[in-house]
Amino acid sequence: MTAAVKRIVVANTTNLTQVKDGATASLKGIAALNTTAAAIFLKFYWYVSTPAAPTPIVGTTVPDITIELPALGTTTGNILQSWPDGLQKAGLLFLAVTNLAPDSDATVVAAGSGIISVFYE
Repeated sequence: MTAAVKRIVVANTTNLTQVKDGATASLKGIAALNTTAAAIFLKFYWYVSTPAAPTPIVGTTVPDITIELPALGTTTGNILQSWPDGLQKAGLLFLAVTNLAPDSDATVVAAGSGIISVFYE
């Protein structure tokens, strides 16, 4: 199977985005650019929705993976990460972007602070 791509240009929110629907999602890789002088954090959730809670709640739901996207001024400001076998778990795959690393953080990022491509199956 060939990976699909979901591209996100960061808005002035936590950018909670459903990357893939279905019973199981496989995260194959990410290519991301941070355009700011401060790190931002990508938070991935494999989430089993219910009628009462159809999506994860950024800052409340614990992410399955948190990845730092380094600041542009201190490093290259980008990452290219791949998992050829895929990171897989049951549930819908969601992505959020926050200003801080803690699971409890829901600080919004500035519009245009990142461009993220997620590769998934």
